[in-house]
Amino acid sequence: MFSTAQAQQAEEQIEEITVTGSRIVRRDFEGTSPVFTLDSSSIQDAGTPQIEQVLNELPQLVPTITTTSNNPSNGGQAQVDLRGLGSSRTLVLMDGIRLQPSNVSGIIDLNTVPSGLIESVEIVTGGGSAVYGSDAIAGVVNIKLRQDFEGVQVQSTYAETGESDGATQTISLTMGGNFDGGRGNAVMYMSYDDREAVFAGDREFSAVALGPSLNPLGSVAIPDGFFVPAGANAPSQAAYNAVFGSGVPNTDYIGFNTDGTVFSRTGTVNYKGDTSDPGFNPASYSYNYSPVNYLQLPLERRQVAAFGHYELADNVEAYAKMSYTTYNAAQELAATPITSGVGSTMPVTNPFIPADLATILASRPNPTAPFTLYKRTTEVGGRNGDNNYDVLQMIYGTRGDFQVADYTWNWDIWGSWGRTQRTEIQTGNVSRSALNRAYNATAANPDPLGCGGLNPFGLGQISDACAEAISVQAQNTTVLTNTMAGATMTGGVFELPAGTFQVALGVEYRENVADFKPDQFLASGDVVGFNAQQPTTGAIDVKEYFVEFDAPLLSGSPFANYLGLNGAARHSDYNLAGGVDTYSLGLDYEPIDQLKLRGSYNKAIAAPNVSQLFRPQNEGFPSYTDPCWNGSAERTGANAAQVNALCAAQGAPANFPQGNSQVRALTGGNPDLAPEEADTYTLGSVWTPDIQDVNLRVAVDWFRYEITERIGSVGASSIVSRCFNAQDSNPTFSPSNQWCSYFERSSSGVAENVRATDQNLGKMNIDGIDLQVDGAMQFGPGEITANLAWTHLLKWQQQEDPSAPLTDQEGTIGIIVAETLPENKARLSTGYALGDYSVQWTMNFIEGMDVVNSDAPRSPVANGVVPTVGSYTYHRLTGTWNPSNLEGLSLTAGINNLFDKAPPIYTSDSRAGIQANTDPSVYDVLGRRYFVTASYRF
Repeated sequence: MFSTAQAQQAEEQIEEITVTGSRIVRRDFEGTSPVFTLDSSSIQDAGTPQIEQVLNELPQLVPTITTTSNNPSNGGQAQVDLRGLGSSRTLVLMDGIRLQPSNVSGIIDLNTVPSGLIESVEIVTGGGSAVYGSDAIAGVVNIKLRQDFEGVQVQSTYAETGESDGATQTISLTMGGNFDGGRGNAVMYMSYDDREAVFAGDREFSAVALGPSLNPLGSVAIPDGFFVPAGANAPSQAAYNAVFGSGVPNTDYIGFNTDGTVFSRTGTVNYKGDTSDPGFNPASYSYNYSPVNYLQLPLERRQVAAFGHYELADNVEAYAKMSYTTYNAAQELAATPITSGVGSTMPVTNPFIPADLATILASRPNPTAPFTLYKRTTEVGGRNGDNNYDVLQMIYGTRGDFQVADYTWNWDIWGSWGRTQRTEIQTGNVSRSALNRAYNATAANPDPLGCGGLNPFGLGQISDACAEAISVQAQNTTVLTNTMAGATMTGGVFELPAGTFQVALGVEYRENVADFKPDQFLASGDVVGFNAQQPTTGAIDVKEYFVEFDAPLLSGSPFANYLGLNGAARHSDYNLAGGVDTYSLGLDYEPIDQLKLRGSYNKAIAAPNVSQLFRPQNEGFPSYTDPCWNGSAERTGANAAQVNALCAAQGAPANFPQGNSQVRALTGGNPDLAPEEADTYTLGSVWTPDIQDVNLRVAVDWFRYEITERIGSVGASSIVSRCFNAQDSNPTFSPSNQWCSYFERSSSGVAENVRATDQNLGKMNIDGIDLQVDGAMQFGPGEITANLAWTHLLKWQQQEDPSAPLTDQEGTIGIIVAETLPENKARLSTGYALGDYSVQWTMNFIEGMDVVNSDAPRSPVANGVVPTVGSYTYHRLTGTWNPSNLEGLSLTAGINNLFDKAPPIYTSDSRAGIQANTDPSVYDVLGRRYFVTASYRF
């Protein structure tokens, strides 16, 4: 970040600079909207080529799905989220132009930014739709690249954890120079990055999936296989006693040893398998799925970029930019679980049924009925999603200036075309139809798949041939094209008492076309493992017209050293959403020379994207807690009688065990969505005191976001909970309530087919205060610099649907990523430079939070033993040597997470637990990491 000394030095060298948040060129570095700048040295000091990792340290951002989030995963994409409002509400630019998106939601993948060319990153909060168009509700992140580079620079970084794993390495080459007597400049950039995988099993805190009491809690779909008794057709207790002796109830799941004998899940009576796994829980046996999940996603990336400009004539310049990124990133999940939600049952005629199980099945009231078998198909292997991206963007244009009377007008006519292709190859899927054929084997036809017969009973009993017969590899392809064009003119019109009244006029056109083609296997729904998916195809185009003005009203007055007003208005005409108007107004007031007061208002929008409009219904399996579970709080709470009656009416018996912590849900888009709207406000001050030998700047800004028509969907768990009167949504506990009609139950009482699609839902209100302090001063023979960025969150509220109350979420942490909202978050960076050497110490502070469930009211955890997560501070130490006798050489070494602080372990009331037993996107899950960067320019 710029220290005050650096900012003042830049101001002396450059007469005019463009500040993100306006297209009008100004001398003043501080606009009416808060702008936070991260410079290239701060990025290099972090020791990573992934720019999102550096940005996520800033208090204005809430980390979303990152490189350490495996499930959920964005396929390795790197996204940015201002204020926790979502990546779709944060507009990302490169040199003021929108980047090529990487998914059907139109969200930008920062992996496509040539990180070695970054000069600075400017973050504007408070909305920016009037200046830049849709998606800028939360604000704008503008990545500025180096211009007019001359020479050759080679740079390489290597990093590794203290556990000697998770290595990342990058090497880049930048070449540039002027030509034709300085009329033109061209830059060429190439880079290669490699990031090694780290598994959850490689760290003690994440090696075992934990439940609400922090005891091992895995999946009931185990490699050994479980028979699940049906409540209405349960085996007799006498049959259980004949097999186990007394003590095992006839509602307990039955597992299978490799010798054909059976064991009980509860107490693991007669279990003959391996008990050395740290996730083994003899009180309630389950599968520890955690170790094989990624804790750091592997990535391999190659980038090429070329930029240039050439003076065609006096005051006319042509320019072009091209960037191409190809990279591979992977996601790894445990082997496919076969549960009741799969829809596969086994007839009693299957020839592989063990004798003890046959005895138990024969004791049921309906002994010939098919039964449910839970099974983890470890013989097939883990579920891997291998994502390959090819992203190309070309920007071209002509710019110049001309005189109108005494005023210089600048003009720019430009175009952009981009294409993204993502190919995802999935392995580890299981064919539902093939599995059903195998389950329906008979004594007369024991091998319907032709693989020697599939025996699912016991660990490792499925042969390699049968594993291959039921497994399917799938390939999904996404192609996105983005066409943009625009023209702008900026210049002075007339004089006001404090300066020139300036305006900017412009037109823009954008067209986004998305085409997602899932594998035929996935589209058919014949899939167990990864989710079934349907094709998504659609196009959105918009024509826009905008105007801006900057009016310096007063200067040098007794009560106004400076008073200025600026504003903007934009009309956007969407092919589907229709016409939308946005506008902004800002006030800049300096009562005295050292104090600036500023405020702004923005009317912003986020138009629905291709995914939200055109996405067909897809199948997913989100986690949930069923109120009908025999261990739920609702079963014994104040409304226990009504809950039990409603459960019975839906077909869930009193002893319903909820054997699966995931529910089958259908989600999809909605072509009738309206744009989201937001009113955003900022009010603040900038104090620049005149202190001898000290450069200091202190900025304090209050911000507010009021969002309506929020696009989203009510989660499956919330839908089920609302059927049982969560949020007072079914006070009579009626089975015909609208929320109850959104899902079904199977014959055994399992909730399934939860229906949820995107809707214009309720409101969001966010209030907070930003503090930024930049300082520099001489200290002995060297110089001390310091930067503090701090955000205090006053309010973060969300309404799940128009009938629900606003729920306070500030100071809470949820069980999925992007639900971490500390009331205080800060980043302090201090440095000392002396001659050829400099050292930088960076601290990142995250205040403690209350752990909440992901239900609509964000209820505090009741069963967990960790109701709160404590405050965390991470430290980074970096040293740089720029030897004066070796001009062009720079060496940097550093340590991230200096004190090797482990992440907090917490959980919720959900039986599913949480990813890696923490929030891997917010907290450091890799531990202490060492890095070194060498750069040479000649």
